[in-house]
Amino acid sequence: MSVWEALAGRAPGRPAGPADPGLWAAVVERLNPARAKPVLRLGIEAVELINVRDVPYVMLRSPDDRGGACYLRLSPEEWQLAQLMDGTRTVARLVADFARLSGRLAPEQVTRVVADLAGNRMLAELPLDAFRPLDAIARRPLPLRFGRALLAVVRGRRMVLANIDPLVTFLYRAGGRVLFTRPAAFVLAMVSVLGLVLFGWTWWRGEQAVFLTGGSYAAGAAVLLALNVLALACHELGHALATKHAGRRVPAAGFLVYFGIPSIFVDTTDVWMAGRRARMLTTASGPAAGLILAGLAQIVGLLVPEAAPWAFKLAFAWYLNALFNLNPFLALDGYYFLMDWLEIANLRARGLAYVVARLRRRPPSWGQLDREGRIIALYGTLAVLWLVIAVNLGWRIWTDRVEGLITGLWRSGWPARLLLFAVVVGLAAPLVYLLTGWLGRLWRQARRRAAERRVATDLPRRLDVLRSSALGRLPLDRLTHLATHATWVHPRTGQQLVFADAAQPAVFVVVDGAMEGRRPGDPAGTVRERLGPGGVIGLAAAVTGSPATLAWHTAGTTLLAVPPALVAAAVGRLPGPPPADRAEAESLFADTPALDGLAAEEKIGLIAQARPTALEPGAPVILPAAHAALVIATGVVVLPDGTELRRGTMIGPMGHTMDEPVAYARTHVRLWTVPAVSGLPLLLGASPAGAAAEAAPIVRGQAAPAAGVHPAADYPPLASPPGPPPPADEEVDRRFERRLWWLVLLFLLLAIGTGVANLIPGPRGPRCRATRRCSPPSAAA
Repeated sequence: MSVWEALAGRAPGRPAGPADPGLWAAVVERLNPARAKPVLRLGIEAVELINVRDVPYVMLRSPDDRGGACYLRLSPEEWQLAQLMDGTRTVARLVADFARLSGRLAPEQVTRVVADLAGNRMLAELPLDAFRPLDAIARRPLPLRFGRALLAVVRGRRMVLANIDPLVTFLYRAGGRVLFTRPAAFVLAMVSVLGLVLFGWTWWRGEQAVFLTGGSYAAGAAVLLALNVLALACHELGHALATKHAGRRVPAAGFLVYFGIPSIFVDTTDVWMAGRRARMLTTASGPAAGLILAGLAQIVGLLVPEAAPWAFKLAFAWYLNALFNLNPFLALDGYYFLMDWLEIANLRARGLAYVVARLRRRPPSWGQLDREGRIIALYGTLAVLWLVIAVNLGWRIWTDRVEGLITGLWRSGWPARLLLFAVVVGLAAPLVYLLTGWLGRLWRQARRRAAERRVATDLPRRLDVLRSSALGRLPLDRLTHLATHATWVHPRTGQQLVFADAAQPAVFVVVDGAMEGRRPGDPAGTVRERLGPGGVIGLAAAVTGSPATLAWHTAGTTLLAVPPALVAAAVGRLPGPPPADRAEAESLFADTPALDGLAAEEKIGLIAQARPTALEPGAPVILPAAHAALVIATGVVVLPDGTELRRGTMIGPMGHTMDEPVAYARTHVRLWTVPAVSGLPLLLGASPAGAAAEAAPIVRGQAAPAAGVHPAADYPPLASPPGPPPPADEEVDRRFERRLWWLVLLFLLLAIGTGVANLIPGPRGPRCRATRRCSPPSAAA
């Protein structure tokens, strides 16, 4: 195991905790980041990109092949810092270097960059999998392992079959590139529109059957299954060709079971290195391929009547696939297209959480939202309207086709009824899959809550959580008192738990997942703080009695909530200078641009360790330590080159011992000496050296997903590094909001239109609808 993986708190590709949490905690406690010297791996690919708000960023790709590459997003300053990791600089020295690069003191950000690079296999000296011996010790019996593997396959585990990059490259060069030219795009758009009109007319007239082939429903079901696989293959080929058009690789393809349906996937994660437009094109190319091929099939069916039955079935499979994938309610192409368009991460969870909160009459109301909040709320409205449209279309398909299929099969004997059962299960597989998962979650939640209500048996677990956080440095009796009164919180993903400028409802300790904090009015898609397991939210507000400074949203989070009054009593009087000096330091640090990026807890930690110094005119200004900094409170300081520095200017840290003065006092000067390593441990009286062991949340899941068609949680291109938001173009978000309002209006009209259309009798005619007696070979089936 390397120093960097221990700093990251995990083995390569594995989250911290599941195997042996104590192992990693012990290693981290024994590390001294002041001595650790990270080395960046050779061969890392870096691409400089600009997001839709004109904010530059850098995407990194680890030098791993065969679908094992990891991806990470950094700010330009963080990438400059990473390039300094050559094995000659300690982490503490890197803090000083980053202060010079960015003009900010940000030790937690430096630690987070090191941890993220390690967690994504971008630092040298990679270790062996330290979890492998633990897995071998707890090796389960073969039947249990086989059952778990089978369950993982059913849940969507990817089964890679081959490296298809050479094949996709050949297809692209053999003519696929022509499809991405503007003339071809115009022609294909006309084909898809004409085909959709022909399909609607054919459907309305009931001239072709969907579930019937050669007078047999069994043959029809087999044909539809085969055509569905073909539709999925064409869909994924569209993604692959678009990825190749962006100049990126398609390293793998394979088979999986998705929503209970056999499916196909291609690994297009490498397009993350190509920018926003390429990502949007790649996402849209899958559904677009289905719409174009469906339109082409309908045109062929019109020109060649003998092929019309097969063309209609094929078009139906492609349209159904496109309708399913364009649904923004699910984490599929429609959602990822909107997320890439808006460049806001965690869009679906936050949008649906807002809709659920408003249905329950819980805050925030529309008037409390900033521009990003309104964009997310409009997305949630779009998702709900699309769900209404999908229900209306599903009802139309049921009444026009599926109902006749059921009648025909039910009257054809028991073999046909068994086939009917299989067809219904196949059609309802996504709903059954979602319903089963929902019931399973309800059962697990009920068991967990029952266990959590037993305070006596649950107390050790609560104590372990508190010990793993910054509060763990409190005496055991105080920790036990806090644990006794603490409660578990299992919020919905994307839910807003803390509101800026409002009273802190509780002090939250992150158990798993992450919490993201932002200030209202920040540019959309930015995050000021991201806390992982062990992080504490609201500690500064609790001990100072001030309102919350940030709005906090959940990201798959479990929390332990402690009453703020109990936390304030347990922490006691804040360490540091006397009240008068403390007020001076608070005012000074608020006026110091280099400290703007620090959290409220970190500023309190700095004040606890800060010490004032008075200098006479002409006195030398000396940095007391290699990793200390000076902040000017009053007076004028002159650098050796003649530059004058005044109030709010930070000098240092240098990262190495300075034998000579760094400046001289021109007037009477009052300085404050602060440590370069800050954070919560300082607030609770720990030494500065221990502060860096407070691990930042690691950006995980950045390789190609192991299950499902798309990444389920983390999405590297949108995982904006936490920190003070850079200047952004505000007009971009205004345009997004206006366009989303138009989309909401369009979806509302479609929902009303499809609902009204369901009131019109279908192709079977009124008599058949009234008697429900349709013959099995009816064309309408």
